[in-house]
Amino acid sequence: PAQQPDGSRKALAEAIEAQRDAESQHAALVKAEQAAFDRECAAEEKLETIQRRHAAESDGGADAFVASIASGSDCSVDALEAPGKQRAAEIEAAQREIAALDHVRRQIVARVEPAEKAVAALRAKVERCAAEVLVGSVDVQKLLAEAERAAQTIVGLRVRLMFVRSLIPSESPEHAAVDHFLARPWLIDEYSDAWKRNPAIAPYRAAFEALCRDPEAKINCAP
Repeated sequence: PAQQPDGSRKALAEAIEAQRDAESQHAALVKAEQAAFDRECAAEEKLETIQRRHAAESDGGADAFVASIASGSDCSVDALEAPGKQRAAEIEAAQREIAALDHVRRQIVARVEPAEKAVAALRAKVERCAAEVLVGSVDVQKLLAEAERAAQTIVGLRVRLMFVRSLIPSESPEHAAVDHFLARPWLIDEYSDAWKRNPAIAPYRAAFEALCRDPEAKINCAP
């Protein structure tokens, strides 16, 4: 069959490229969100470690004062306050890091859902464009004509069976076999999704899926 004109192929190529860009952006956000979460967890563990260490240590100011008395030197107020200030600074730095990471992670999380929606919308656009390319390559009128011929054939065969059935003794195996065939709901798949599993559409499905990945994919469907 003839391939679809370049216009439809070009639109499909642009849609696929846009989808891949959106998927890349979404993946980057997901990766960044996980990294921020991991780093925040590490910062929280760091804070807990600092707090446990400080709780286990003696008061640094008292140690400094005892040491100054033992050496006979004078201990300034700054020296007395320094250990406490250092501890407070360590804790504050860890808390600031946690708060900053939490803030950033929340901002990233807020972008993830819109990014997911963008990917879904672009994927749907790719499918629409791929469908246009595929349908453009199919001779629908030829397919309809072939289906019409097949329908006439099956109807003719069924009515012949019905006529023969009227002549066959009702208790015979042939009568039962014909009854069984005529009772089969041969169109029932059209009222459910069962028709989607029919091998007759496998070439069309394969072509559609290939087009969704590659705008230059060849289409080999008949008619």
